[in-house]
Amino acid sequence: ITGTCQDFAFNILGAIHWAGLHDPESYAALAGSLSWFWSANSHFATARRFLERVVSNNIGNKISQARAVTGYGILLANSGDLQRAMRLLNQGLSLWRKLKNRKEEILVLEQISYAIMYSREDDDSSVKYAKEALRLAKQLEDPDTELHSAFALCQSLILLKNTGEARAEINKIRALAEKM
Repeated sequence: ITGTCQDFAFNILGAIHWAGLHDPESYAALAGSLSWFWSANSHFATARRFLERVVSNNIGNKISQARAVTGYGILLANSGDLQRAMRLLNQGLSLWRKLKNRKEEILVLEQISYAIMYSREDDDSSVKYAKEALRLAKQLEDPDTELHSAFALCQSLILLKNTGEARAEINKIRALAEKM
């Protein structure tokens, strides 16, 4: 299995390198789509190299651009570069709003909440972004997205030591999960 995974990773890198030389739109789409993988697997140097190139160029496909900007923001937040991360996450939020993609907007709001939460700079803002994500998630009528947003809010509330409100949200999460 290890050889197969290594071959797969090599093939992906080959594809993204080829796209970088021949097809900038595909390059942006691949880099943006892989940002979660690179972040989750601590491939920060690889991700930075590919995503920085996408973010610094004007990409015609706004979905690819939004995904790359958001992914790079998440990656930077996870690696501790919060100032640049917040700039990119807010840029991604703006792009998703222009694209009227509510689900992606919600996910970026959650990521902004997490970035603020882990920076320990402004816990109240973390709660504000998480509440906005949950409000929008409820409008989507998508239980999975709502549950995800509710977890972000609970984490922010617990960090603020607002256990009463967190407990109320946890009870809502439990009720929602039981319906699923």
